[in-house]
Amino acid sequence: MTYPAFLERRFGTQAASHQSLVAVELRKLGIEPAFAAITNLPDSCPALAAVLWLQRRGRSAQHFVGSVFAALYCHGQDIGDPIVMENLLSREMLAFGDIQEFMHSDDFGDELRDTEASVAAWSGRVIPSVRINGAVVFGAQTPSVLIPMLR
Repeated sequence: MTYPAFLERRFGTQAASHQSLVAVELRKLGIEPAFAAITNLPDSCPALAAVLWLQRRGRSAQHFVGSVFAALYCHGQDIGDPIVMENLLSREMLAFGDIQEFMHSDDFGDELRDTEASVAAWSGRVIPSVRINGAVVFGAQTPSVLIPMLR
């Protein structure tokens, strides 16, 4: 899926304004986003597996998560690409092969299912959303946004 299509599906009619607001906030932190360089929605499963792998071994995943964030949002790199992931993991002195092995294990599958169930139990209550004529509208919206959608 292309990244713009993902944003449209995720944020509906507010995708462009949402991304602009995020860019403004990132720039306030001194981070220049590279959203235009992100062409496809990357496979984040290897990154997730690496975070869980680090945590299961009592290691902090904070530095790795920061590196993944910078690779994707500041440099527009495909974090699902094995070469990119190998580079990011090497900074943590991890082998991509170990992460791939963990990704294919029952332990990873079980943990992923448990996490999804836990998140699903509370996430639906966090940000209200409605679907109007096929568009997803998140959060409180002004009448100027909602009225044209209802016509």
